[in-house]
Amino acid sequence: MDKKLQRKNALIRRNSIREKDRGQWSEDIVEQVIRSDWYCRAEIILSYASFQSEVSTLELNHTVIQDGKRLYLPKTYPDKKKMKFYSVESMDYLQCGYQGILEPEESEEAFENEQGTAEVLMIMPGVAYDSKGNRLGYGGGYYDRYLKSFGNRITHTMMLAFQVQEEKEIVIDAYDQKPELIVWNRKK
Repeated sequence: MDKKLQRKNALIRRNSIREKDRGQWSEDIVEQVIRSDWYCRAEIILSYASFQSEVSTLELNHTVIQDGKRLYLPKTYPDKKKMKFYSVESMDYLQCGYQGILEPEESEEAFENEQGTAEVLMIMPGVAYDSKGNRLGYGGGYYDRYLKSFGNRITHTMMLAFQVQEEKEIVIDAYDQKPELIVWNRKK
């Protein structure tokens, strides 16, 4: 099966999750993240603003801010095929950006400008995953390129997904970047 078909099938399954289940499962996933050693040790969290049927990150991002950690969210530049992570102090100031995803404004406070040795946890979305830990994204390669450029500054990476997004085997290419951990809902 090719990536396009895997992506289509996984999105159909994810989009068919009942709203109530999506909310409960998202809470379960977020709870696992904030209880993890990686989250506890991290001073900087590179997260994302969820949209459509993704695992909801709204409460996670609020918790990051409340816990006094530095939160960065991505802004996508489709014409350059890249993204940058900008500092976010409140979820109230995000703007509608690429494909309708909420994004921060550009600022001097970009993760790419960060200096130091702080522990950094990247939390990423995805369309599908497999038991080997491979991730299938949306097809733009934004996270793959970002991790290739800045992965040496990121301590740990995790993908958030629902159990229904699991594929038997993800078709991978040489440039695909694999998250260290995939966190999915334990509750059904």
